[in-house]
Amino acid sequence: MSDSPSWFSPDEEGFVRHWLLVGPEVTEYDGDAATEQKVRAEVIDRAILDPPTDAAPGRAGPLRRTWRFYPPGRNVFLEQSGFYHKLSRLEMIGATDLVVPSEVRLAMRVWTANTADVWLNGRHLLRYTGTLHRRPDGTSGFLNLRAGANRLVVRVQELAARECPFLVGVQLVEGDAVRVMLPGDEEATRRLAEVDGWLGGLRAAGRRSVRADSPPPVAVTVGLSGRIGNRQAGAAAEEIGWPAGDSACAWDREHVASVTVSAEPAGQRLTRVLEFPASHRAVVPPRRDPAEHRQAYLREVASSSGGRHQGDVMGVLARHVLGEGDESADAAAVAGALDWIDGRPDCADFPLSALLRLRRLDWGGEAVRRRIARTLLGFRYWPDEAGSDAMCFGSENHALLFHGCQYLAGLLLPDERFAASGRTGREQAAVGRRRCEAWLAERERYGFWEFLSSTYFPLTAGALMNLVDFADSPELARRAAGLVDRIFEMLADHGLDGVTVGPQGRVYRGILYPHTSGSQGMLCYAEPGAAWATSPWMTFLASSPSYRPPAGLADRLAAPARKRYRQANVRIHLHKTPHAMLSSLEIPCDFGDGIGGAPLLPGELGYQQHLWHATVGRDCHVFVNHPGASFDFSQARPGFWYGNGHLPRLRQDGRELTAEYDLPGTHPIQFTHAHWPTDVFDRCERRRGWHFGAKGEGYVGLWCSRPTRRESEVLTDRELRASGGRVTWRCRCGDRQTDGDFERFVAGCLSAPPGRENV
Repeated sequence: MSDSPSWFSPDEEGFVRHWLLVGPEVTEYDGDAATEQKVRAEVIDRAILDPPTDAAPGRAGPLRRTWRFYPPGRNVFLEQSGFYHKLSRLEMIGATDLVVPSEVRLAMRVWTANTADVWLNGRHLLRYTGTLHRRPDGTSGFLNLRAGANRLVVRVQELAARECPFLVGVQLVEGDAVRVMLPGDEEATRRLAEVDGWLGGLRAAGRRSVRADSPPPVAVTVGLSGRIGNRQAGAAAEEIGWPAGDSACAWDREHVASVTVSAEPAGQRLTRVLEFPASHRAVVPPRRDPAEHRQAYLREVASSSGGRHQGDVMGVLARHVLGEGDESADAAAVAGALDWIDGRPDCADFPLSALLRLRRLDWGGEAVRRRIARTLLGFRYWPDEAGSDAMCFGSENHALLFHGCQYLAGLLLPDERFAASGRTGREQAAVGRRRCEAWLAERERYGFWEFLSSTYFPLTAGALMNLVDFADSPELARRAAGLVDRIFEMLADHGLDGVTVGPQGRVYRGILYPHTSGSQGMLCYAEPGAAWATSPWMTFLASSPSYRPPAGLADRLAAPARKRYRQANVRIHLHKTPHAMLSSLEIPCDFGDGIGGAPLLPGELGYQQHLWHATVGRDCHVFVNHPGASFDFSQARPGFWYGNGHLPRLRQDGRELTAEYDLPGTHPIQFTHAHWPTDVFDRCERRRGWHFGAKGEGYVGLWCSRPTRRESEVLTDRELRASGGRVTWRCRCGDRQTDGDFERFVAGCLSAPPGRENV
């Protein structure tokens, strides 16, 4: 390793990525301001401070924190994004040294979604507040660098409410000669750069080993896990040591879905997570009697729920349905959930809806019923009621959950006075019922905003089930049941090989593994022939005295489909054969009635929409997006694999789809990428700008107008990346019945080349 660099460098786009960091410092807001704008004005410090001058790894720093190395992986930002259930003030400070051989003036761009200050050599250069709410935005400036080391310091502040991108990026123009050193300790920089570079070169070698370019420079451990899907993916079931002097590490254990490779040079912990998606396959268990199937389903929910207050209550509900309650444990779970709800954190409506169901099902003794009533009377059910908190009211699932909770709580306590609104229970019930009726009417006419959402369809179904079972209006209950039926039918229409997936109104990283999703849990509950997954929200259906999922879901799963239909502000295209499915949103699409939000237009900012999806098997999925975040485990929305930073022009004609991107220079991420599962195709080839894959009797072809390269940040061998802002992707699906053998499908794609526009 003697030829390893003893410093860091900006990346190929000029981003300075290696910093010492203190923070984030998180302080919960305890003021009285009612609007987010007023709270932000209170918590953002307007003073321009003197920057810290004594940064060094392990040394005490500002914010009552210790300076630590920030290992960026492939992130271009100094980032500490997260999700905050309560209003909080965030602050972090970063420091690094830019070393140049001679005096130079460099143009730079500072990117942030927050309020950021930048200092160079103790002099304040700028303060910038991102103008695009919750998206990284940029401002330009100059760095006058003197020969040698130049201290660059950044301070970032934000009001955190729910999802919160918290980041800053410094991008240099023509900064090829710049070396990046950590303040305070050249030897620490050398050791950290050596290990950081070594971790960056790791790659999978099959499903049971990881290989590096050279033996590890320090002691390394490898955590093996059967779990995937988040930053904690490597929570190790087993930990092994990397053999000293060896360039590879292998293991005998089966079904390792992720590994976390860790080292601690200079007292700083560095890790690299690699996922092996093919080791996390969808499973369809032997078909059982529906009643037996649902008993097994509920037992899994009852045993696996926990760790989150809403999950704890769902477990209580599952055990109640099974008749296997644990009085002491269940009472403790409910008490903990009630205490959490009383703090009005975001998502408090989730466990509250389950507690209302338990209460209406006559669960619990008199003492716990009085405790539930106290929480119901003190809760805030809508922004028109008094209070300051971070609860999200406006999204589709939250809106109905709040309206339904308001309605049912009012029915339960008709003569009591509700503190936040000042209304009696009867008045609350009347307001909640009107709101529920308006919500239902809009979905009945226009469809869902969070259409096909693998996360939110189960929540919406649970909210509807509370109306089905407990509304005081048979007509309202009937209408709610009809929408639950519609959700199930949509999921079955978009199912192939036992797994449901398609374009979605709101999506998260779970789109990489559709067989694990909440909507798959819905489908599995209703149809024993689907791939196995569970959703705790199906306890609402399991506890219903009257509702049953619609008949014929198995037939819908298996049946070919070719249709176009509306959901809120989008038109969905679906083309499905027994062995291949392609589904997408039409962009642009404007119905002209202003319902469901603004139309999706090419070139505009995206959010959490999943735009299209091709499937040729339960584990074999293809899609393309423009990342809204620069690394895989960012908690920003849109993220790396889910949602889109900017929207393409998108059109589908039967089994063929075209997506045309034209990314503006005002976005920091100038590439698009495809999820291309090379590890599960039976055949996988590349010819003349096309990538071809076959799985069973299904085929898929993917073409890009720009050269693609294979990347493996976290997912191993599943990313095809195309640099550049102007790019076209095309996809075609087929199968043996339509196209004959795979070679004929390939020949058909190549015989009508799409041209070389946007190259």
